[in-house]
Amino acid sequence: MANYPQLDDLVGVWKLKDVYGAKMGGYWRDGNTNALLQGGFTPGFTVEKYNFASGGNATVFGNLTVIGQSYYSGGMGSSTRAFKCGGDPGASPSRSDTIEYGIFASEGNYADFGNLTEATSYTAAAGNNTRIIAGSGNNPSVSNTISFFNPASEGNATDFGDLTVARARASATSSPTRSIYAGGHTPSYVNTIDFVTTSTTGNATDFGDLVRTGGQHQDGVISSSTRGIFTGGFNPSISDQIQFITMASEGNATDFGNLQETTRLQAGASNSIIGILVSGYTGSYKFNIEKFNIASGGTTVDDGDTASNNGAASGASALHGGLNNGYEGNHPFTAIPMGGGSGQRALFMGGVTPSAQDGIETVNINSDGNANDFGNLSRVDGGGVSVVSSSLRAVHQGGFTSPANLNTMEYVQFATQGNTADFGDLSQTVRRNAGSSSSTRGVRMGGLTPGRTNTMDYIEIATTGNASDFGDLSADTGDNAGLSSTTRIVSGGGSAPSNVNVIEFITTASVGNITDFGDLTEARRYLSGLSSSTRGVFYGGMQPNASTVIDYITIASAGNATDFGDPGTTPPADSFGCGASNSITGLFAGRNGSPIIEKITIASTGNGSTFGDLTANKNNLSGNSNGHGGLSTTDFSQQYTTSADDRALYIGGLDPSALNTIEFNTFSGEGNTADFGDLIATMYYNCAVASKTRILSTGGVSGGSLTNRIESINPLTLGNSADQGDLTAARRVQGGGFNKVRGLMAGGYEPAYFNVIESVFTDSGGNATDFGDLTQARLGASGVSSPVRAAWGGGATPGNQNTIDYVTISTSGNASDFGDLDTATSESGPTGGSSTTRGVFAGGSGSPRTNVIQYITIASTGNATDFGDLTEGKGTSMQSNNSIKHFVAGGNTPSLTDKIEKITIATTGNATDMADLTASRGYGAGSSTSAGGLQ
Repeated sequence: MANYPQLDDLVGVWKLKDVYGAKMGGYWRDGNTNALLQGGFTPGFTVEKYNFASGGNATVFGNLTVIGQSYYSGGMGSSTRAFKCGGDPGASPSRSDTIEYGIFASEGNYADFGNLTEATSYTAAAGNNTRIIAGSGNNPSVSNTISFFNPASEGNATDFGDLTVARARASATSSPTRSIYAGGHTPSYVNTIDFVTTSTTGNATDFGDLVRTGGQHQDGVISSSTRGIFTGGFNPSISDQIQFITMASEGNATDFGNLQETTRLQAGASNSIIGILVSGYTGSYKFNIEKFNIASGGTTVDDGDTASNNGAASGASALHGGLNNGYEGNHPFTAIPMGGGSGQRALFMGGVTPSAQDGIETVNINSDGNANDFGNLSRVDGGGVSVVSSSLRAVHQGGFTSPANLNTMEYVQFATQGNTADFGDLSQTVRRNAGSSSSTRGVRMGGLTPGRTNTMDYIEIATTGNASDFGDLSADTGDNAGLSSTTRIVSGGGSAPSNVNVIEFITTASVGNITDFGDLTEARRYLSGLSSSTRGVFYGGMQPNASTVIDYITIASAGNATDFGDPGTTPPADSFGCGASNSITGLFAGRNGSPIIEKITIASTGNGSTFGDLTANKNNLSGNSNGHGGLSTTDFSQQYTTSADDRALYIGGLDPSALNTIEFNTFSGEGNTADFGDLIATMYYNCAVASKTRILSTGGVSGGSLTNRIESINPLTLGNSADQGDLTAARRVQGGGFNKVRGLMAGGYEPAYFNVIESVFTDSGGNATDFGDLTQARLGASGVSSPVRAAWGGGATPGNQNTIDYVTISTSGNASDFGDLDTATSESGPTGGSSTTRGVFAGGSGSPRTNVIQYITIASTGNATDFGDLTEGKGTSMQSNNSIKHFVAGGNTPSLTDKIEKITIATTGNATDMADLTASRGYGAGSSTSAGGLQ
């Protein structure tokens, strides 16, 4: 899910893109992270809430306006309000025209909003932030009426038009521009899907058909901005099927996955990533909540239970895809404080149950409750190692996977549920080490290698790469604990090899050996550390029996620790737990062979108390948070290097087998690639274009055949691609050019050489259209772009060419001659490197393959000029750039290579060997959302 900037409540500067990603991903700190579940059969008037950020059980939010039954209504949300439209009040007449609403950010009872144009039950509602549109229902016969209202202004609905088929028991979904209605009964069940353009009025238009004829799918919108979902249903048996449509393009639904069991009459809701289904009827009414990923589908997983709703409720959220249209001024954004104790997410990684585990669990520090699944480490780990973190990232350092210690580091984004990615290596294989961090720097201290060590090394958390030497502890030490303020990192206790009471500190921003601070109240190992920005706490441990001591220090001073209180439970002698905190609350987990998570209030003193439970009995786990005391509350210059703009993506290719792999590295980190996700199917000879919010992979060879498929990738969130539309024909080896609005794909082979330039509006979805023609039919031209122009250099007809063509991106038409390359090339890569002014063509196929780098000034015309050389001759590479750096990844030399080379676009000179792909590959595509054409 999207990362979020963690900024002060009152001041700060952030990227609207990051705000948008946080809001729509459900991680913005306001009431709008909730889905509301409205009514149902029993007791019928209750509204419950489910939190997308924390998951788990639903809790009571308030009541509907009338105490009594209320079911078969239409549920829908704007960015601030949840609406229940119509429905069956459980009394005669069995239908209602009432519209009522609740405010997502304020728990409490609903209020009257107005009335629909007719009283209906089995109502379906969809829409966006400016209009909510209710359609279909029983009145008492089936209805085709559609009515709409403005969710910001109380009042009655107005007639919109008619559905294509009068029906009830339909389900609805939304994109930012379309409201879509599917299924239902007339009274015979139908498979009809129809839609309206939300901003207009008029009758609905046929969209396509469901996979399975039926009705009574979920009540409530489940969608991303591009994909709409319909689940379960009935006809004449109950179904477990999940279906999806691509909302921008008419067509039939596609089978997507399955519910836990056959179910109808569920409440539905979503953010732009996760869909939830609540309660429903399977032959009996149930209370469970199940969830799934909208982009990837599959079988739902159980996530919790409702308090009372047990069927025919409706769902609403402020995060569904109908609202996913970027920053909107009427979103009630309250900025999240940046680190400094204000972050709310704690992560607990690995552990022993007694077998080593790879799971990552999460809790919301501000809300007592049980842990929920977050993702997985790349391997099982029971090493009790340090996790260092910024407000955006947590980095797991070292570990133990039987039979050996490890030196690997891997990281996750706090805002993005999912698995870890490779970060780099420590200087030693180590476990049972301590560590902590500031907003930017993390330090690992000591550990077992298997012998104890005094080594400290550090990383810059926003980048990736190997750790560097920091200095030494005063003695070889393991089993110690770490904590931090914004300026200091502190190590306490441990074994050397006997238990020690030593407290030592370093100044985080410097390097050098550690300095004595004072002593703990007792010598012990296996203790845990956490902190606010001023106070550090050491919790429990072994001395040699289980310790019942909690100590605290004032981090800015020096001196001995003071007694804080006692753990709420007594850990066994062999436990090694971990701590996590924000400025108020400290949590300790994995300390007693049970699932208990304990809490303290850091600023006070006293004994620990129960917070909740881990998902299983665990010890020897590792953890940290995005709100600990080492994180700055005022550093607004932090670069959000995990945002889309910092990621270089490499898409598909051959290794030599066809791949569906998407990999990435970062322009700031300049490190090796990590897994990003997968394409829909294997793909090579594809092209790539981009906007500021998405990257498209177009055409190529998929499954051994030419394809016209366009796939969309959200570079802000690790995950798989989604189908977006089609090229005008199946083709391969095109060259790409683009600006913020439009992507152009030129030339190629299908199976003859052709000169067509195709155009796609990158963010809008839909199929490509004809733009114009190149001056010469050819394949393998490489594209470069400024915000105004796209130019293509080289290509093959089949011999290599030196032609350079250009177009003005905003104006359809044929290309004009720009000049000539200095060296004729083809298949250097679908896209070259571009700043706002300069285009770079690097390498190329031929006999022999060339290492030549050439450049042009895009705003002028003329021949290319020599730039420098790659480290080796290569073609078919995957190339990605921001406006400063250009990465040339993989390719054939003629053997496939995993090398990633780098040049700085504004200068001239030879490329340098920078990093590696996960494997040798070529014939794919590369791109980013920060290339020169997107500035």
